[in-house]
Amino acid sequence: MKKNAPPNRPLRQRNTWPIDAFAAFVAIFAMSKTAHAYIDPGTGSAILYVITGLVLSIYFGFKNLIFKVEELLYRKKTGFPVCNLAIHCEDPRYENTFFPIMNALPKDAGPVQFFTMYERDASFRPLPDGVQHFAIPPGLLGYSMLNRLEGKVLLTTTPQLDVMMFKRSKKMKHYCYVEHALGESRFVRPFAYDFYDTVLCCGPLLKNNIKTIEKIRGFNSKTLLETGIPHWDELLQAAAQNAPPNDAPVVLIAPSWGPSSLFEVFGLDFVEKVAAQFRVIVRPHPQMRISQAALYEQILGFENVHVDTEPTPASALQKADILVSDISGIVDEFVFIHEKPAIVVGHSVAVDAFEGHFLKDVRSLREIRSDVVMVLSPDDFGAVTTKIAQMLGKDFAKRIPALRNELVYNFGAAGPAAAHQIKEILQCL
Repeated sequence: MKKNAPPNRPLRQRNTWPIDAFAAFVAIFAMSKTAHAYIDPGTGSAILYVITGLVLSIYFGFKNLIFKVEELLYRKKTGFPVCNLAIHCEDPRYENTFFPIMNALPKDAGPVQFFTMYERDASFRPLPDGVQHFAIPPGLLGYSMLNRLEGKVLLTTTPQLDVMMFKRSKKMKHYCYVEHALGESRFVRPFAYDFYDTVLCCGPLLKNNIKTIEKIRGFNSKTLLETGIPHWDELLQAAAQNAPPNDAPVVLIAPSWGPSSLFEVFGLDFVEKVAAQFRVIVRPHPQMRISQAALYEQILGFENVHVDTEPTPASALQKADILVSDISGIVDEFVFIHEKPAIVVGHSVAVDAFEGHFLKDVRSLREIRSDVVMVLSPDDFGAVTTKIAQMLGKDFAKRIPALRNELVYNFGAAGPAAAHQIKEILQCL
């Protein structure tokens, strides 16, 4: 098992192209000034490229300078102990990933230090016995503290280690990434997993994606473990308390929020059309209350549908027979935990800026699950009621469990699997 980061890190090489680009720009400008020459479109594009590169270089150089100053200002001792297993949680939403792991860790695995980039008060779930909590600031200052931690293993859900603010500490022996949802490499930022020692993979698709990208980049292979999705363990237990069967099909409409969300793009009229044929539960995204307050109030005014605003979607997911959403993480939880179909109204997303640039010939998660999660294009959205009826008329009793076995490691037991794997890593250091 590797204890150090991959030796071949292209991001560490000295980058001289901004200087070369600036010199080229000066030369081109000087020549055009002297000759009073016409600058053709091709040359104009080249000049624009050089200027853009120069501006971006100055911008990122300035950001890096700020980060260095922050580090220098806070380079005193943090007061943190030497860590056995340090867990970094950047947002309260990700705590449900770590709890099944912490609860399953045996005592002989050693103490756990839980670092959160937010304060925890009495409203939070109590931490397991033996877990030490440290609240650190969000952003640059918090990462500057993490970047100097000393210990054996650091576990996190934050990608792009050693790419932006989150750096490897020279005194931390092993960095481990755990996936917090069913995913693939297609829509993650460049170098998302590259500099971790170990990735606790959610399923074979992610594992194979990482291997493919490693071969293309020529990076040393990291340890890829078959773990699963820890927070699904608890969701499965909650789903076991089945709601009584419905006397008529129930459609759950639960989109994301923002300018490209279902309600923003298509309005609210379609809800009434669906409600004319089916019982409907509408669950607006909690963020809508803050970011789209007017739209949120309109949704609360629906008279012929049930609007669910419970803190968690558990009750709505249990009651529904089919889910209609857009690009939202709730889809996989509904399909693979509750074993019911879904319809996703999706827009095509360009992958060139993501790791998907290297995976254009590899089947995507959307393609693999297309028979249980129907993807409806915006142009076909007018037929959503017909599509709902089609999906409700199919039998998914065998197909969904089979597909889940194909896509997810250790379904319902990922927490204990991760705890065992982490204990083995600790013992090898």
